[in-house]
Amino acid sequence: MLLKNRFYTVESTSTEGNSHKLMVKIDPCHPIFDGHFPQQPVVPGVCTIQMVKECLSDLLGKEVRYTSIPTCKFISSIVPSNELVELSIVTGSESTFNTVVSLNGAVVLKMKANYTAQ
Repeated sequence: MLLKNRFYTVESTSTEGNSHKLMVKIDPCHPIFDGHFPQQPVVPGVCTIQMVKECLSDLLGKEVRYTSIPTCKFISSIVPSNELVELSIVTGSESTFNTVVSLNGAVVLKMKANYTAQ
């Protein structure tokens, strides 16, 4: 089930073949930042992974569930600001995809995952 109260908003989406680019605005006033962390908010890693899954679901028009995540590397964190976060998602055959999440040109997350669509 997709969250109704997302901590982000997709500002734009572009697609070329199986390559998708989404520009995402993080809501710095969202309640997830009350506890993570009050004076120094950062997007929790699990929320970044959830955001990718929800964006893929939106792109496919079907709810997506991860079946495995063979590769997931966080290189830095997302600090909520006025800057847009870029999600690059490349879908492959057989329910696989690669994603890179970036902020200001700096890579935050690189992930390869498998999924099922319902």
